Amino acid sequence: MDKYTFRWDFNTYQANWAFFLLYGAAFSFPFTTESASAGGSNWRNAVGTGPFILSDFVDGSSVTYKRNANYWGTATINGKQYQEPFVNSLIYLIVPDQSTELAALRTGKIDWITGIPYSNAAALSKQAPNMIQEKYLQDSIYALRLNRIAPGPLANLQVRQALSMATDYNTIANTVYGGGDILGWPVARGNPEYTPLSGQSAAVQALFSDNPTQAKQMLAAAGFANGFTTTITIDSSVLQQADDAQILASDWAQIGVTLNIQSLNSVALVALKNNVTFTGLLAFQ
Repeated sequence: MDKYTFRWDFNTYQANWAFFLLYGAAFSFPFTTESASAGGSNWRNAVGTGPFILSDFVDGSSVTYKRNANYWGTATINGKQYQEPFVNSLIYLIVPDQSTELAALRTGKIDWITGIPYSNAAALSKQAPNMIQEKYLQDSIYALRLNRIAPGPLANLQVRQALSMATDYNTIANTVYGGGDILGWPVARGNPEYTPLSGQSAAVQALFSDNPTQAKQMLAAAGFANGFTTTITIDSSVLQQADDAQILASDWAQIGVTLNIQSLNSVALVALKNNVTFTGLLAFQ
C-alpha cells in the first residue's frame, strides 16, 4: 500500500462492487489539492490511462478523442497480439433533443448510441432493418420503498412479503416497460454473478409469484385478515410511475389492501425521501 493506492474494504461479499466504486451515486472519488491546482476544470488538463486522449471539446456540441499510443491494453486475435485501441479517433456528439438523436441514428449519421428507450425498438427495426440493436438494463431504476421503520402494517416483514407476492410483475414489465427480466437489479444479465429468477431459491421465487391467494393468507397470519389502507407517493413528472402505481393498486386490492396514490413534484418527493417521512415511495435508486 502506498500513497497512490486507494483501497475500499466491503463488510460482506458484493457482486455489484462496480456500482459502488465506479458509478454509484453514493460514492465520490477523492479530489486532491494537486488536481485542483493543476486546473482540473479545464478539459485540456484531463489525464487518464484509458484507450483515448481527449483532444477537443465543444460545449453542447461534441467531444473528440484521439488514439492513445501508450495505452496498456492488448487484444489477441488468432494467436497474434495487437495493441489497442483499433480506432484512431472517436467523436461523441452531444444532441440534447431525442427526436434529433433518433433521426440521426435512422439515417446513419451516427454509428453508435446508448440510452435509447426500449419503446423505440420496434419502430427503429422497421425504419432501419439492418441496424444492430442490443437490449440492456439502464443503470437507474424506479424502486418502490416501503417505510418499515414507521409504525403501521408495513413495519411487518410478512406484510411486505405479501405485497410483493400479490404483485403481477410480468404485467408491469410487459405493459409499462416493453419486457425485461423480473429480477435484474443490482446484478443484471450479462454480469458473471447474475442469477435469473428461475435459478433463485423457492423462497425468493415465491415473492415474485403473483399469488394473491397465498398473499392474503400471509396477511391474515400477520394480523391483517381484513386488509388495510396505505399510501405511496410518485413523481408527477414520470408517466411510467403513474402506470406502475395503478397496477399495484389493482393487484393489492385483490388481497384487501387499499392503495392511495399521492403525486408530488420531484423537489417535494426528494425531500420526502431524504426525511423518510413517506409510507411508500416510487423513486430513482
